[in-house]
Amino acid sequence: MLFRAAGKTQLVSVFNATLLAYVNATLHIPKDIALAWWLIMVLAASARMLLAHRFLEKHPGPATSRLWQRRYAVSTAMVGSVWGVGTILFMWHAPVAAYLFTGLVLSGMVAGAVPILGPVPLVFKAFALPILVPMAIVILVQAGTPLDWAFGAMTIAFLYVVLQGAQRVFETLNEATHLRLEHVGLIQSLEQARNSAEQALAERGKLEDAIKRERDFAESLIDTAQVIVLVLDLEGRIVRFNRYMEELTGYRLAEVQGANWFELALPEDDRPVMLALFKKALTNIPTRANVNQILAKDGRKVRIEWYDKTLRDSRGEVFGLLAIGQDVTQREELAEQQRLLKSAVEQSNSSIVVTDHDARIIYVNKAFTHTTGYSVDEAIGKNPRILKSGLMPAETYTELWQALAHGMGWSGELLNRKKDGDFYWEMANISPVCDQHGQVTHYLAVKDDITLRKQKEAEVARLSQWNELLLNSAGEGIYGVNLEGLCTFINPSALSILGFGKDEILGMNQHDLFHHHREDGSPYPVEECPIYLSLHDGIKREVEETFIRKNGERFPVQMSVSPMLDNGQLVGAEVIFQDISRRKAMESELLHLATTDALTGVANRRRFLEQLEVELARVKRFDNPAAFLMLDIDHFKGVNDTYGHALGDRVLQHLAELSRLRLRSTDLFGRLGGEEFGILLPGTHRAGARQFADHFRHLVWETPVQSDKGAIPLTISIGVTDISPHDTTPDSILARADAALYRAKNEGRNRVEIG
Repeated sequence: MLFRAAGKTQLVSVFNATLLAYVNATLHIPKDIALAWWLIMVLAASARMLLAHRFLEKHPGPATSRLWQRRYAVSTAMVGSVWGVGTILFMWHAPVAAYLFTGLVLSGMVAGAVPILGPVPLVFKAFALPILVPMAIVILVQAGTPLDWAFGAMTIAFLYVVLQGAQRVFETLNEATHLRLEHVGLIQSLEQARNSAEQALAERGKLEDAIKRERDFAESLIDTAQVIVLVLDLEGRIVRFNRYMEELTGYRLAEVQGANWFELALPEDDRPVMLALFKKALTNIPTRANVNQILAKDGRKVRIEWYDKTLRDSRGEVFGLLAIGQDVTQREELAEQQRLLKSAVEQSNSSIVVTDHDARIIYVNKAFTHTTGYSVDEAIGKNPRILKSGLMPAETYTELWQALAHGMGWSGELLNRKKDGDFYWEMANISPVCDQHGQVTHYLAVKDDITLRKQKEAEVARLSQWNELLLNSAGEGIYGVNLEGLCTFINPSALSILGFGKDEILGMNQHDLFHHHREDGSPYPVEECPIYLSLHDGIKREVEETFIRKNGERFPVQMSVSPMLDNGQLVGAEVIFQDISRRKAMESELLHLATTDALTGVANRRRFLEQLEVELARVKRFDNPAAFLMLDIDHFKGVNDTYGHALGDRVLQHLAELSRLRLRSTDLFGRLGGEEFGILLPGTHRAGARQFADHFRHLVWETPVQSDKGAIPLTISIGVTDISPHDTTPDSILARADAALYRAKNEGRNRVEIG
């Protein structure tokens, strides 16, 4: 307490010394004597101040407190002595005014020191006695009147009173100290309570910080969400919407905030219905998700699926509506395409049947119900054996299931029985449908009722072949050729399908005229033509071939070649064909859906693994070189998290586009899953595969994805391995490439490793 109060004591001492020296120099003391005393006073007080400063710097412990107390008492005694000298100088033979002023100042200083120095009696006495004792002596020595004697006596009495007061302060402080020690438990409890309160305040601060972080996170989530977040007030005015809404519509929140949503963004015809739904939602009546169009700033119409929720304040009163919207334009367009495809399937003249893995029917079209007489409900859940006539050889079904078990399709004629018991013939094309892992999940059958054709063939067997051919003008194309391959007759349906006139075909070599190229455009040697083969071996053939119309258009046909005999001698052949373009297009579309990755347009995992198995067989048979590359997009999850899944899909499509720029027609690029892709390089050694991988990696690195958020850099890691004749299955090839890819990832990514 003494040392902490040293600053105030210094200030009071210097101020009073200055005042006392100035007044007495003005009234009776020579100025140089007053100034000398003042300087000594300032030096003594400053020495005590320096002592206090050292104490506060060192913070000494209780062991040295007595020593510092004595030091302070000595410095205070020096100050008191200087004040005592001043008492003699300023009160000896002094004018009454100087006499009284000096006594008043010195008495006031002593009285003011009681609360500051009183707690330590030794220090207070060292200060008070050097001042009051000389003052009492000077007064009594110079006393000439009763008033002077009274003044001197009062000084002695004042000295006694202040000494007693200082002693009382000291005793009071001791009692307070004892009281503090007695109530230390209470103080500790209060301290604990204070600490608990501070901890609670700290926890509250942390909670407030957490709430702020959660609020900031929610704001960030709203602005980065790939859905519309829209808030309307009770009048349907725009309160706020997120950045996705701005990007989708072209409106900025600042320019339309407060505008009526229904007048701004909805087509006029839709406003009454949507306004009614809005009012219904505000009354807390549950509403289902609804889809409607909104108008973008540039006039585009965007279809949005909405979900809404009322907003309530702390009193539970509704103050607005939160609407979450998703752009379903593409989904609706896809649904329309699917509807058209389903409509085409439903209206197809071919019977279409889909079964699950256990051969239970899960779908049939109208043509099926028309052909068989079974309704949809009667067919669903049944096995296709409900159509079996019992007249087909068991070998036919054995061959069918063996082909399907090996993942291959089967085509053939089946004699089946309708619901009413009538028999009918079908040309069936049955194929397995596999998932991305190559596992069979369903079977697809596309079947044409060929009862009429079979009846015609039976009629041909009963009648003269020549008369039957002339009379047969059904929708199937029919023509005949002699042993030289020259056309001898043709029916109108064939002419209509081919686009030729009768005179342009009769007597001409049919192979050179409309059967000279294969489906892929390559030349078709006549020696491999099924008609030529039947003309030489007399065997009936039923195959799918490609014919060429007069305008050069190639189209697929289902063709039956039957040898014609005259008295047991082979004289030619009859050809019956059907244009199966629509059926092939449907099969091609279904095959495309089953073997192509929908997002990137490249081969899916099933097709890629099938081709890898084919290439492995080719390597084993011919010992040709081949290589396999497995690549993975680096930090793809970060792209999705940062830019959203729509842009992540664009990254996958971008990689597929780059592959088309670099790969040969014989190579195959496929998506194996997620951001993982494979490249099959037939006829390529390991060194060439490594060189290609490095070039492709650089191409990806140097070609960032362009988006409305700027260029997005992209890198890939690649594992390379060759296909060895010692590989027993594609799994060993995949394992080596995957291990190499894993090393490339661990070595820092954006690199190529050999496995």
